[in-house]
Amino acid sequence: MIRLQLAVLLAVLTPFAAAQEAAPRDLCGAWALSGELPNGDAADGTLALVPLTTPGRYRARIVEADGDAWSASVWTEGDGLRLRPYRSTQGVAGALADAKAPWVAQLAPEGEGFAGSAAGAPHTTLRLAPAALPRLSLGDAALDPARPEAVQLEPGARTLPVAVAPRALRKLVQVVAPPALRARLGDEGLSLEAERPGRYTLEARLGGARGALLATLELRVATPVLAQVRERIAAVKAQGQVPVVVFDLDDTLFDTRYRTAALLEDYHRTHGEPRLEQVPVERVHYAMPETLAELGFSEHEVEGQTFEAIHGEVWPKFFRGESLLLDAPILGAVEAVRSLAPDALIVYLTGRKTFVADFSERALAEAGFPTPSDPGAGPGVLLFHKPKSYPGQQDPAKLHTDDFKGLITRVELPKHGVVVAAFDNEPKNCVAFRASAPADAIVVHLDTLYPAEDAELVDDRDARCCRTSARASRRHPFQIASARA
Repeated sequence: MIRLQLAVLLAVLTPFAAAQEAAPRDLCGAWALSGELPNGDAADGTLALVPLTTPGRYRARIVEADGDAWSASVWTEGDGLRLRPYRSTQGVAGALADAKAPWVAQLAPEGEGFAGSAAGAPHTTLRLAPAALPRLSLGDAALDPARPEAVQLEPGARTLPVAVAPRALRKLVQVVAPPALRARLGDEGLSLEAERPGRYTLEARLGGARGALLATLELRVATPVLAQVRERIAAVKAQGQVPVVVFDLDDTLFDTRYRTAALLEDYHRTHGEPRLEQVPVERVHYAMPETLAELGFSEHEVEGQTFEAIHGEVWPKFFRGESLLLDAPILGAVEAVRSLAPDALIVYLTGRKTFVADFSERALAEAGFPTPSDPGAGPGVLLFHKPKSYPGQQDPAKLHTDDFKGLITRVELPKHGVVVAAFDNEPKNCVAFRASAPADAIVVHLDTLYPAEDAELVDDRDARCCRTSARASRRHPFQIASARA
């Protein structure tokens, strides 16, 4: 009986084992192609194999060293495989010049790869060897196929700085995107066009939609910031209340780099420091030591008496009223504020001291912003400057700017309406707004200049906080969304 049971078991398992042995080898991936083609051309390039629905059959995409690309069918045959160019490649690399049908190469196992010759051309030798997959990067950061990369965009056409290495293999990379998202990988990067807001998954694969996964992008296409604010304004107005939109001044509506550059150049005129004769605004940072280092001052100078001399003269002038007139409005800021003013109370809430209030209003007026003296149409304009003290401040010795902005938002502004949005360049102030404004208010952090020691807004994914960036196209934070969420 035992022998009979063993025999039956063997009879059942033997076909299964044979089927397992006969299962074709998975060849999906990248292969290095070398040797000679039947038309005499050298075979030197990379081949991507994409599996078809039939086991053991593949579509091949080949990119040669000179950048030419062609396609072929590949199928396994026992331990070996066959490769046949598509008929559409006849007359180009890989096809016989006067052949009426493409050639077929039969390759046998050789080490980890394959080698053989084309039918009718036994003198040729083709070899396939396993090759590394192309590497993708977004900006300076490598993309890991095992970890999706989160990217935030606004609707419309955008180009992300996605690159392929080696660059010659870009033609082997296919971007798989949902129907609502048009995507194309070109020399300038990944061109995207989103028809509507939403969340989309975009994949970069080798050779085709079923090829090896190279990278995954989780795209969040958000409604433009100002459109979100307008929606909140309309909702509050529909309830019979006054919408309030809050704007900081320095590095939110005004670019203070121009003020810093002008004051440093003035120091050169009075002290003869040639390195400060011309100060490009793009080399100005939030902190003075970083700016001087950028302009060629040594570490010893930045940490010593040279810095003390420059800082001691420039920094006090930075906060003088007349210096505020040196700023330039950030690109798009005037248009953004004026577009909201007809329907919302505009509040300028700044950490500038009260003694420069007249100069702040003058700078606003000269730049074209609505002001308390000339609000134009709409609910009006308010301007708050930081006093030495304010009821309820946390630190009795000093009123900190974030504490002041939180108190004004929580105590004063509800007397005038409902805060629907607040714009500021410093993360700590954004945190104060979020803690003090209504729960559905939109807090916008403009990634322009802010202290390096400020905590990052780690919860940027919170729908209440939008981060816009000026660094990609320098000084257009009201239109550009950040590349990385």
